Amino acid sequence: MINIYNKNDKTLDFIGVFFVCTLRGGKMSLVIGIVDKEKVVLASDSQVTIGGVRKISKKKDNYKIWHPDERKEILIGTVGSVREMNVTRYIENLVDEVTYLKDEVDMRYVSNNVVKKILKELKDANVINTKENVLNMNNSYLLASKNCLFQIFSDGAVMQIDNYTAIGSGSNEAIASLNNSEGKTPIERIKLAMDASSKNDIFVDYPLVISSTNILDFTVLEGSDHKNKRSDKI
Repeated sequence: MINIYNKNDKTLDFIGVFFVCTLRGGKMSLVIGIVDKEKVVLASDSQVTIGGVRKISKKKDNYKIWHPDERKEILIGTVGSVREMNVTRYIENLVDEVTYLKDEVDMRYVSNNVVKKILKELKDANVINTKENVLNMNNSYLLASKNCLFQIFSDGAVMQIDNYTAIGSGSNEAIASLNNSEGKTPIERIKLAMDASSKNDIFVDYPLVISSTNILDFTVLEGSDHKNKRSDKI
C-alpha cells in the first residue's frame, strides 16, 4: 500500500492514495473468458480510470474486446494501459491469414508469433521499453481462436485456459463467481461474475460488452438488471 501524509497534520491523504494507486495500480478493468463447446465467449466492462477521473464509453472503438482484422473466429481482450490497447487493436494480421484458414492457432503459434508481433509493435510505437534486455508489456490479454482460449501475461508468457478465467483488477471476484456458477449458460455466468466484480471493485463498471468466436457483433448489457441494449445472439 502507498501511504501519503499531509506535511502539516500528518493525516492520511486518501485522495493522494487513490490517485497514485490508480496510476500505478494493477491493470484496472475486467475481461472474462469462457470456453463453451465449439466457441469462446469474451466479455469486458466499459470503465476507464484516468487518475481520479472515471470515464464510461459506449463507442465500439473503445471496447476492451475486439475481433482482430474483423475475423469472426479470432477474439482478443485486454486490461491495463489504454495507449497499449490502442496500438494492439490496430495491428494488421495479428494472426496471419494462412494460419487462420488452416486452423493452426495453437500454443506454439501464440507464443512464438502473436506475442512477438505485439511486443514489436509496442516497442516501435514507444509504448514499452527494454528493461534488462527484456520487453515487458503494461497489459495482459485474453486471446480466443475458435474453441481455444489463451492468456498472455505482461511478460509475454502464455497459458492455454481449460475452461474459464478473468483478468484485471476485478478478476478475483469474477473467478470466484465463475467457480460457483458451473452448469449455467455462459451469458448468465458472465452476468453474475460482472455483478460480483463491479460491486466490489471501484475500477470495474457496466456497460458489459460480450462477443464470441462464432459471431462478429457485440451484445451490450447496460446494467445489472441484465436488460439488453441490443438483441444480438451469442
